[in-house]
Amino acid sequence: MIFWMRWFRIVVGMILLAACSAILLPSSYTFTAGEMQAQLAKKFPVEKNYFQIVHLTLTHPQVSLQPDQKRIVLQFDADAVILGDQQRLRGRTLVSSGLAYNPADKTIVLKNPKLESQRIDGVSKNLAQLVEQMTAVTIHDRLDGVVVYTFTPNQLQLLGTHIEPENIDITAQGVVLRWTKK
Repeated sequence: MIFWMRWFRIVVGMILLAACSAILLPSSYTFTAGEMQAQLAKKFPVEKNYFQIVHLTLTHPQVSLQPDQKRIVLQFDADAVILGDQQRLRGRTLVSSGLAYNPADKTIVLKNPKLESQRIDGVSKNLAQLVEQMTAVTIHDRLDGVVVYTFTPNQLQLLGTHIEPENIDITAQGVVLRWTKK
């Protein structure tokens, strides 16, 4: 009888421990636009030459969140140099992008970045359109898949269980990742 009582207490204790851990363990993780901006800043400037005619440089990324569109917004300084006459064009570029989890290297990356707008100071409409087209290509080629957040090994372990982001939500407070056990 004493044996069964001890066994019963152990089983009840294990059930209570499991229930408490499910309640107390976080089911999500949030990182901020500032954390993404710090990670992105390491990858800039981004430069691209087009046919030895135009040299495009994107610098100073600034990150903000667009929860209603489920995207992040990146704003850059853009410089273009026309190599024939060394004319330097300056402006601002606005890009939106989705986010995705890359399980191979445990990172959050930009997914399908899209040029939303570009303002270039002191140029003709035709030249502004040409630079805008080049910028759109550069954004797709150079920013798609760029890492905006890297997990540490400890962040993906919870009580000895490997976890991975299952869902990515962009909120006004930051990017919220919901976990799933693997």
